[in-house]
Formats: sequence, structure tokens, C-alpha cells
Amino acid sequence: MKRIATYLLLILLWIMVVPSCSKDPAGTEEETVEIPSRTYSITTEELSCSRDGIKIYGKLVLPEGRDGRMPVVIFSHGLLGHHTDCLPYAEALARKGYAGYCFDFIGGSLANLSGGSYKQMSILTEMEDLRAVMDMIEKQGFTDKNQIYLAGASQGGLVSAMVAAAQPSRIRGMIQMFPAFNIPELVSSYLFILYKGDVSAMPESTSLLGFTFYKKYVEDAITIDPYAEIGKYEGPVLILHGDKDLLVPYSSSEKAVKAYKNATLQKFEGQGHGFDEQGTEKAITSSLEFLTRLNK
Repeated sequence: MKRIATYLLLILLWIMVVPSCSKDPAGTEEETVEIPSRTYSITTEELSCSRDGIKIYGKLVLPEGRDGRMPVVIFSHGLLGHHTDCLPYAEALARKGYAGYCFDFIGGSLANLSGGSYKQMSILTEMEDLRAVMDMIEKQGFTDKNQIYLAGASQGGLVSAMVAAAQPSRIRGMIQMFPAFNIPELVSSYLFILYKGDVSAMPESTSLLGFTFYKKYVEDAITIDPYAEIGKYEGPVLILHGDKDLLVPYSSSEKAVKAYKNATLQKFEGQGHGFDEQGTEKAITSSLEFLTRLNK
């Protein structure tokens, strides 16, 4: 029976990740703006904080020679990711005058430099981590508190969106790359098919789509309804998503852009879950245009 249930689950997951054929507009198209020509040298330094006494390791990237307070972009990595995943974006934005901060979530992966156990990591704990990071960044002398932006990839995009929805006044704008808004639905479907929705019937750990999950993760994930919450953030949002993403379907971002009041969705042709070199360059350009437009 377990094998049959697993087979049915895989069929369900396949149906959920088939790219949408919707021809609805992805979002309001905005005119291209000219990115400032000045380019700064950059410096990188370690900057850490803590949450509940547990270390959150991070790296700060600053534009050299920029005086006064400046806009800051806080980057959140995806599930089992690492702060280094976000550094190319932070470095590119710093060269154009934006401070960038990349960090490891507590227990975010088996190889991160923050404390905590992966067994206790969940979307809710990562939301708490991000809030702690925001508290720390707001206290820095270089920070323009009115120009704090969140940027996240995959689960980091979901976490950023949920934090922005809970504390919208703290965030000037948000950049989301293939945000995993479908995670709660996937986890709930898994739990229902294999364990009839009963978390207590789960083993301590389980695998889904190549990832290992623990009970804490599942228990917290099924309490979240992203599409009912994210619209509470009414600031500007840029969503970048590949149309060949087999883990988080493009249709999930189509649904998200409808939930937001001020969002633009850009389709990245041929890109999957995680951008290649060409996709990364395009994402950096789109992000700089987005930030330039907000800072005109």
C-alpha cells in the first residue's frame, strides 16, 4: 500500500509542477530605466548576529567610497542553500551603490556557517531568522532605514514574502527569484496521501523531491497559506521565474502576482529552478532596473 501511495503522490506532484499554459498577462510591464553608469569597487566583510542565542553568520558587501547612509538589500537563500548562493547578486548590486547582505539560515543546511540543527529548521524558524537579520541591519550606521529591500530565491523568496506581509512598513521593495509559494501545498499533499494528514504518523524524517524533511518542518509548513498572506504587503515586488522550472511551476508566480497589489512578473524563457549564467546576468539587470526605478 505504501508503494501505491508513493506512486499516487508522484503523479499528483507531476500534475502540480506541469508549467501553466495560461495566456493571462504576467503583470504590469514597466518601461526600462537606465541603470546609473557609475561603478564602485566593493569590500566584503563578515557580519553576524543571533536569534535566541544562536549565531546567524553572514557577509556584508559594501560599495567603496559611497558616503552616508545607503539602501540595503538582504538576500535569503533557498532550501539547503548557502549564503554564497546570493553573493554574485550582492556583489553586482554593490558595484552600483547598494549594500548587500547574505546570510545562512539557522539550521538551513548541513554545510552552513550559522548554528542550529537542520532537524529544527522550518519556514517559520527562517522567518524569525530574517527578522533578526533585519533588526541588526537597521542598527548599522550605513543603513538607510527607509531603503531596506528583501531578495530571496526559492524557499528564501517564500520566507521573504511572508516576513514582508507581517511587517510591511519595514520593507521598501522586494525581489523574488523562483519563489517557492507551492511548498505548503506540496507538503500538505504528501502528508494527506501517505499519512492521511496525520503528522504523528510520520517517521522522524522523510524524503520528498530529493529533499529530507523532519517533523518540525512539516508541522510548520502545513500552517501556512502564502497566497492568503502575501497581499498584505502592498509595496513594489519584482518576481523572476523560469518557464522550465520543474520544482516550482511558473503558474505559482502567476498566482502570486495576482495576490499582490503592486507586482511585476518576468518570465525567463528556458530557465529552470535556479538560473544558469545567462539567467543570473538577466536577473541582476532586472533587479538593478527595479531598484533604479524606486530610487529615481
